Amino acid sequence: MGNADIRRLDRVIQATTKKLEAGRRGEWWPLNGHERRAMARALAGGAYKVARGRSADRAEERMDSSSAGMRLNSELTALHGER
Repeated sequence: MGNADIRRLDRVIQATTKKLEAGRRGEWWPLNGHERRAMARALAGGAYKVARGRSADRAEERMDSSSAGMRLNSELTALHGER
């Protein structure tokens, strides 16, 4: 593998690491469309339950267990393996 390919992989690894850290902080920009829709549904469902006087525990749990973290972790593992 040439130096250019290694540099390209290093840049992609850095970008994926930044996305993973942002996802852990709760930012939405690293999420894909499916994950954003799921987060919006959980947020709306939780707001509805709170407005009705119920607990929003399940909605919060759904928001915390998004698939973005697993997706980004697997991408990072694959990139390190390729490097």
